[in-house]
This record gives sequence, structure tokens and C-alpha cells, in this order.
Amino acid sequence: MASNGRWMIHQSSFAPIVIFGARPCDAAAPQILAPLFGWDFHDVFFEARLKSLVFVVIACSKPVDNACFCTSVGVDPSGHNVGDVVLTELADGSFVADARTTAGKAVLNVIDVQQRRGPKST
Repeated sequence: MASNGRWMIHQSSFAPIVIFGARPCDAAAPQILAPLFGWDFHDVFFEARLKSLVFVVIACSKPVDNACFCTSVGVDPSGHNVGDVVLTELADGSFVADARTTAGKAVLNVIDVQQRRGPKST
């Protein structure tokens, strides 16, 4: 909103958003875009939204083909260097969750607490 020829910023913090099921290359996108939104003018909205994102990444067990996008953007398809929580599929089809950041640990703690409470009765 403009006021007296100047822009006024009213909101610069946002509620956390969990992006669940992203592949490693998808989760890398915000960090790839960050320099674009901050090299000459800092877009406080973009930067605040970026800080509020939590990625639960599903690791790729192998590159899908020779044109794997993960390697094109410098990301390990196994999710080694991206995401707050990485889900890795095991041989039996189940997944193991590995929290990589403080935000990721917080997400897993919430899930753990809800599981201990059991299902809600209706």
C-alpha cells in the first residue's frame, strides 16, 4: 500500500507452511529463487515466506533417468542436502523420517504427540 509516495509494509511474518511430499529438486526451488528476490532489492514478503516454509521431502531412491532434474539444480536425489524432514522409502514400502533442521524436529514432535494421544473419538 502506498502512502505519501512511500510503500508501507503491513505484514512481514507468516504462519508456518508445511510442504509435504516435495521431491528434493522441488524443495530446492525457493533457495534457487532467493538471490533473484534479494540481490538489489530485498523482497521482505518473499524472504518472510521463505523463512516460514517447512519441507517434508520424499527422497528419490535413484535418478529417474539421465535427465534427472535434481542433479541439474545441484541437489542429491536422496535429499541429502535439502529439506527439513527427509522421508526415505524402505524395501518393505514403509518410510523412515529424518529431521534435518529445528523446524523438521518440531514437525516430527507434533506428529509424535498426536500419535501418543491416539485417534479422536467422535
